[in-house]
Amino acid sequence: MSIASQRLFRPIQRMALPIITAALLAACASPEIAPPTDDELNRVSMGLLENAVYTDSILRECSRVGPEAKAYGADLREVWQSLHGDALRGADEQYQRYLQAGVVEYRGRTLALNAIHFAHEHQGRAREELRLNTRSDTNQRIVCERRLEELEQTIDTRDYIDSERDQLALAQLREASTGELALSDVPTLAGGVPLEQDPGRSYREVEAKAKEQCTGQSELVVIHTDWPYEAYGAFCQDEPRAFIECEWGQCRER
Repeated sequence: MSIASQRLFRPIQRMALPIITAALLAACASPEIAPPTDDELNRVSMGLLENAVYTDSILRECSRVGPEAKAYGADLREVWQSLHGDALRGADEQYQRYLQAGVVEYRGRTLALNAIHFAHEHQGRAREELRLNTRSDTNQRIVCERRLEELEQTIDTRDYIDSERDQLALAQLREASTGELALSDVPTLAGGVPLEQDPGRSYREVEAKAKEQCTGQSELVVIHTDWPYEAYGAFCQDEPRAFIECEWGQCRER
């Protein structure tokens, strides 16, 4: 190469080096990680809430069989809260957003039929697993002692996390948790409606009408009974159909 050619090549070389270096760095850089989608946040939120409702139900049911089980359950409740509670409020608020179209206000409470059904499903699962009402006092204590020991062995398991994307969703829920929420309080849109309540005076009439309006399996959940005020949730094939409010026996759907 002639001296003149070398002089011409050097500036071009100096200009090309930064461009080549930038291209190589861009090729080697890690791809940008997309934030969790609403579907991912909803899935992890509902998994955490399911774990909370089920665990709370096991602990609550077994707390009734004796002082030892009650004390053991109280300790496990604190352990669960320390392991999972940092994301619980974020999960509950995400679930509220997910159900916002079905929210109703009733006598100072904000409720959603889907949340009530969700809570009752997993409370019922825990109750059916223990079946304490079919056992003797001694057998109740044996069953609860064994179940609480099993729970202690698995209490740190996050069964609602299956992938790295779920880990990202959980981290976002933690960031969104602005304060502590007890596992016994979730989901808040369930309003603490008990799994089983005595029906009110209007129950039979409301039940008959609910069955007429459902072509499949119907269910009527008692939400509130304090005459003259009553409230029920009508479900058809496990899907919420209507929130029914009664006053002095006069009922209307909302």
